[in-house]
Parts: sequence; structure tokens; C-alpha cells
Amino acid sequence: MNIKKILFFSLVFIAVVIIQALLPNIIVVHHPVKLDLFLLYLTVIALMYNQLSAILIGFFMGLIQDISTQSYMLGAFAFMKSLTGYLLGGINNFKQIWNRKIRYLFVFGCYIIHFTVYHYIYLTRNQESMIIGIKLVLIHSLINMLVLWFIDKFIYQSKLV
Repeated sequence: MNIKKILFFSLVFIAVVIIQALLPNIIVVHHPVKLDLFLLYLTVIALMYNQLSAILIGFFMGLIQDISTQSYMLGAFAFMKSLTGYLLGGINNFKQIWNRKIRYLFVFGCYIIHFTVYHYIYLTRNQESMIIGIKLVLIHSLINMLVLWFIDKFIYQSKLV
């Protein structure tokens, strides 16, 4: 990667951090739901570059998210973003084999895994919380998939996924 690309993606990352901090929460089932711009940025990096880049960027994004939001559980977001970067980066191995629908389904599955780990860590483990957690996982995943589809369609002219 040349210096111009590194500078561009660094500026985009700073913009993502600022926008993520300013985004409002939407209350669903008495829990906040927020678009995860870090996850969308990680998805774009994973689909454009390789798996190692996605893992490393995911780790550092997660670490920044850990430090800025919940320092008492340092490493939870770093783990989740690294795992998601690994999974999303794996799609590049099958880009020639899988059609677009399967690739979108794979990304959706990665989002479900990401938000399942997140809600497993942050919700208590009683039955009522599990049902709410499943709803929240699906809502988070669907919102992020919809935004990814818009990014793919209108910014990358359907060449990203």
C-alpha cells in the first residue's frame, strides 16, 4: 500500500471515529441500538485487502473502542473486531467461487457472530435476556447489512462484495 492510500484510509478512519461518537442511539426493546461504523469500515477493508490487514485493523479499532467506551472490560471489542476481521477477510479466498448472494449471506453471518458475541458479553444470561439478545443481534445485523448494501451499490458500484 502506498503512502497516499495509507493517508486516505487514516483520514477515513478518523472520520469514522468522529461520526461513530456523534451517532445517536435508537432505543429498541429498552436497549440502545446504534449503527456500527467500525464494523462497516472493517468490512470494507477486509473485502478490499487481505485477511491480515482486516485482523490488525480490527484489533486496533476494537482496542480504541475498548479504551473509549468500557475500559473495565479491556480487550472485549479488540477480540470481537479481530475475530470479525478474520472471518470477513476469509471471503477473499472464495470470491471467484461464490456468487454475490452467497458472499452477502456470509457477511451477514459474520455480522450475526459479531453481535452475538457482543450481546453475550454485555447481557446477563437469563432466558429473558437471551430472547432480547436474539432480537438485538438480528436488528443490529440487518441495519449494518442494509448500510453495507448502500455502500456497495452507490459508492463502489456493486464491486465491493
